[in-house]
Amino acid sequence: MRKTFSSYSELMHAFEASHHLILDGQFAELTHEDLYESPLDSLERIYGELGLVSWEEVCHSLARRIRQAGSYRPRPVSLQEFSENVLNALLEKSRSL
Repeated sequence: MRKTFSSYSELMHAFEASHHLILDGQFAELTHEDLYESPLDSLERIYGELGLVSWEEVCHSLARRIRQAGSYRPRPVSLQEFSENVLNALLEKSRSL
């Protein structure tokens, strides 16, 4: 878990350091909440921000797939106490950086 967290932290620092190099129209951001609450609208926004012209071709297929997945409910993640303590310590350490 420490290695995974460390790798994620390094990845995010590298992304933040190079984010300014990404050209306009080559990157779209959205929140997990937006995607979860309004997946089709979120995908349409991504297509628009990235200048993808195939939205009309794919929107009906995507809407059908979203409807099929409508009954999906994520299961909460539960960690063993030791793992949760390690994760909390790593998170606390990363906040202090």
